Amino acid sequence: SYSAEYWLAPIQRLDLRAFFRRFDLDNETPASQWQYVTQDVSNLNGTVAYVNKRVSEPIAWDRQNTGVDATWRFGVWRGSLGFGFEREEIGREHREAEQTSENVLRASSRARPLSWLSLRAKYLRGDRDGGTYDWRVPRESYWYAATEATDNNNPQFTFENHPDMRRYDISDRRRDRVDFTAALTTGGPFSLATTFTYWRDDFDADVEPEQPLLGRPVADSLATTPGDQLGLLRSEVRQFGLDLAYAPAGRISLNASLGYDAGESSQRGIEFNENNKQNPSAVATATLGPWNRASSQWTADFDGHTRYAGVGGTYDIVPGRVSLSANYTLSLSDIEIDYAGYGVTNFDGTPFPPDHEFSFQTPPPVRHDSHVGDLSLDFPLVRNIGARLGYSYESYKIRDWQQETQTPQFESVGTELLLRDTSRSHQWGNRLFNVGAVLAPGYTAHVVYASLRYDFGAKPIVATLLQ
Repeated sequence: SYSAEYWLAPIQRLDLRAFFRRFDLDNETPASQWQYVTQDVSNLNGTVAYVNKRVSEPIAWDRQNTGVDATWRFGVWRGSLGFGFEREEIGREHREAEQTSENVLRASSRARPLSWLSLRAKYLRGDRDGGTYDWRVPRESYWYAATEATDNNNPQFTFENHPDMRRYDISDRRRDRVDFTAALTTGGPFSLATTFTYWRDDFDADVEPEQPLLGRPVADSLATTPGDQLGLLRSEVRQFGLDLAYAPAGRISLNASLGYDAGESSQRGIEFNENNKQNPSAVATATLGPWNRASSQWTADFDGHTRYAGVGGTYDIVPGRVSLSANYTLSLSDIEIDYAGYGVTNFDGTPFPPDHEFSFQTPPPVRHDSHVGDLSLDFPLVRNIGARLGYSYESYKIRDWQQETQTPQFESVGTELLLRDTSRSHQWGNRLFNVGAVLAPGYTAHVVYASLRYDFGAKPIVATLLQ
């Protein structure tokens, strides 16, 4: 890795900077051919499937950043304006996008209109070009011969991932981000700071229909994908935070915080029978149908919110010797999924029964609630030795449809904490036992603790005696 920067001040109050950075990772690990085993006994003669013949590929990459920045400081409000341009190019080996390039524009502003008020705002616009997305690349990880294929899956000579899918970290992306910060410091007992952040990523990659079997000696060689992008399509985040500190007297200090986070995302997928990649027409009207049937697509829109708050304070009962501290925080979160398409209905629009093996509908919201409180007393014992006595309370509640028996596919087995998927599908859901709410149980905890502190001059050492 290496970098170079150059600063220039051509006129008063104007600063210019140009920079160049490059990082290269050359992965020299040799590729090896493997035929891995996924279970102890796959059949009577101990062999494994032809699709288990895989190649370990050494992924390497390089990144290059070039850009310029300009900052102009002005006397009014003791502020500044900044503008910048950066181009980032990333090369990758053994990935669907061999090289991506992104142009990033930045603008920022700082101002102090009043002696007790400071403002800061930033804006970023990024446009990433994923280049030519080659959905064939994952096929390079197989090493079996064409004559070894014993079924119509044959991923090396068809496809591994659906050709309409785009991995969001290397696909086209348009990003907008806004950050705003305001700080109020009066120089007295009161201070306030607030932040706001918004960013949106759009992964629209202009996907076109593909013919993954073109040139293959099969009857469905002209079969065409729907041409609708699969994967993550959009992501949006909004964050707000407020922090307040108040010290009305020398022996009392109070603080409070308030925050709100919201996130939204959209994705599209398709359910198809992987055992008929070479002959999709054979399952054209089957419930679990072909990869070229657009009516087998589904969409999921995620909407999550987190609200959090905290209050706390410290009171010096005996200044410099005995102090009492108390803190309380809460966090309330929920995630909702709006599901549509295949799963709610069959490919022909017929609604699925709730207990059908491919049935899936908008589930109940997932909720996480957390409350934490702490009360402690600090006091001296003898010279250089101090003590702390405290009490901590924590309450956590969870409601998650993935760990409960509310869905028709799950039933309890002996206990409500041991669940089983009753559907017949090996692809839609998990047929293994699920330990249900034991994975993340709700709980209430009470902790009483005591600790000693010995001060060796400038650096205290704290030891917990009892908890």
